[in-house]
Amino acid sequence: VGRLPAWARYAVYAAVIWRFASDNMVAFAFGVLASDLLLRQPRVPVVLARKWASALVFVLGLYLLSKPYYIPSVNFWWPVDWLMPDPTMLKPHVTGAFLLILSIASIAPMRSLLEGRTAQFLGRQSYSLYLVHFPLLGTLGALVILPLVARVGYGWALLLAFLLVMALCLALSVVFNRWIDEK
Repeated sequence: VGRLPAWARYAVYAAVIWRFASDNMVAFAFGVLASDLLLRQPRVPVVLARKWASALVFVLGLYLLSKPYYIPSVNFWWPVDWLMPDPTMLKPHVTGAFLLILSIASIAPMRSLLEGRTAQFLGRQSYSLYLVHFPLLGTLGALVILPLVARVGYGWALLLAFLLVMALCLALSVVFNRWIDEK
């Protein structure tokens, strides 16, 4: 698709997004579209060339990404529910991620942070992190939280479990990446 003229690429992206609108695959289509918009010349879409527009798109992306699955007493997200009715929250979350990616590319401090060595390291570990995080959260996380809740309260138990599980996830992802993924 990358070798097609721009009008054909965008037609393909629109067709794929429409086809997978209710499926997690839509996130990959939006990711390819964001990559196309950011890596081809001109790199930054014209709308995001202004700092205020980038900041507005960034805040809108965070707003959409922060939409919880279910909080009946908070009406802060009623516009999202009205514009994107989706009980799975797939559409607001994918749209928010897309907007965040586009805006970050045009906000210099954010872009330089994500182009740094730490972000590149985490990017190399991301697939391994993806593979190990859920089993560790579901097992080790529960094993740490449950006995600690009575002693230190839920908030502290959650924080301690998070720190322990994330440290182990990162360590395991480095091992997985080096000995499995890269091989």
